[in-house]
Amino acid sequence: MGWEPSLGESPLFGTEVKELTWRVDSLTDWNIKPQCFEISEVGGQCARVLKVTVYKLPDRVSIRYVNHSGPVVEGHQYSLHCFVQNTAPIEHLRVTFFKVSTNGERTVLYTQPLNNDIHQLNNDMRQPVNESYSLQFSPTSVDDGAQWFCSAMLDLGPEGPRPPAVMESDRLNTTVHFAPEFSCSAKLEVRAGEGLTCDVRGNPLPSVTWLRDGQILTPPTHLSREDAGNYTLMALNRIGRANHTVEVEVLHGRVARGLSVCLSACLPACLPACLSACLPVCLSVCLSVCLSVCLPACLPACLPACLPVCLPVCLSVCLSVCLSVCLSVCLSVCLSVCLSACLPACLPACLPEIYF
Repeated sequence: MGWEPSLGESPLFGTEVKELTWRVDSLTDWNIKPQCFEISEVGGQCARVLKVTVYKLPDRVSIRYVNHSGPVVEGHQYSLHCFVQNTAPIEHLRVTFFKVSTNGERTVLYTQPLNNDIHQLNNDMRQPVNESYSLQFSPTSVDDGAQWFCSAMLDLGPEGPRPPAVMESDRLNTTVHFAPEFSCSAKLEVRAGEGLTCDVRGNPLPSVTWLRDGQILTPPTHLSREDAGNYTLMALNRIGRANHTVEVEVLHGRVARGLSVCLSACLPACLPACLSACLPVCLSVCLSVCLSVCLPACLPACLPACLPVCLPVCLSVCLSVCLSVCLSVCLSVCLSVCLSACLPACLPACLPEIYF
């Protein structure tokens, strides 16, 4: 028993060969037909041609859009091509398209079935070829930021390596332009004193307009009971526009926060009036008290010396100390009394606006 090439008469490895291991480092003639033959003692010869399939992994796998570049638009149709270069046999190749979402989740979009049942192995399909596979798709807003790629897998049969040999393309980043979309509900419950917000997304970033009773307004940042009602939001970008109506219900606010806001509003109104009323009274009272205290204290010390020189200095020092102490005490008491009278008149009108 021996081996010989399909052309020529000389055996490859001599006679008496029952088993042969053959390694293919490179191949130029893909139409190979190795034969096993036997020569009998009476001179007869029989031979059998071995069916040999040589597999070649692709040199490169790539993916790109067809007749398009840059961002894609939601709802439009696009074609992705996966190019597989220099692989054989082509009917044993399986191509799969994938999408990788922004959170890293991988999704199979389409798998090209093997062509074994359609194409019979023939001479024309033995040698390596280039092949292109297409995927038609229509992007949505959730595809914004996703990545696309394709893989080429050679099915080497049941005796081939596991997992099969696979080559992947680079990843194609996707930017999807889409019309504005609102994510807030049709009814919002907001506490008094808080602001009003509604999330909207779109690409390019949309402009948002708030309307109430047909009038354009700035979204309230400190809601009161009067701000309850229906609001209309209009969002616009160059892809499209969207409208959304939301019913706003203003709930009871937090008392501590409401009181703080209310006091901030009342004090500027009450304080100037109280100061103008308290200051003259305190100055009059304090001067009278201080002079009645300071003069008796200064005169005994000044009379033995020179009264005109000593008395002004003594009174100046004594009065400055006395007045600072007296005014501090007097203003504190006076303002407390004044604000106690002023704030009760202001707060009832203010607090219901804040948290009732």
